Amino acid sequence: MSAGIFFILILFIMFYLPSFGLFYFGHRIRKKLKRKNEAEAAAYAAAQYNPVYHVPPVQQRVETKTVINVVESKPAPAPKKAASVSVECKGCGARSAVVKGESASCDYCGSPLAASAQ
Repeated sequence: MSAGIFFILILFIMFYLPSFGLFYFGHRIRKKLKRKNEAEAAAYAAAQYNPVYHVPPVQQRVETKTVINVVESKPAPAPKKAASVSVECKGCGARSAVVKGESASCDYCGSPLAASAQ
């Protein structure tokens, strides 16, 4: 009979006491940390809204005036297109359009092209 009681006592010591200790002391530690965090949060909130340290930003009023000037004007006449002439390049034989009285360069070889003003 004493062996059975001894065995139960060993099981009690091995399984019940450690789990009880973890739950009991863990709960106490958790409560202590919770109180500490709440106190820190309250102190932080008090520091944020302390009138000595918290100065609201200065707001400036900006007045704007809208000025609309209506000016009636006649539409500008469309520019007249200058007459262009087809000119053959002396360097490569390509044909290009050139405005009368002006000179240009060939798109292919870069030789100067001139349209006579006739």
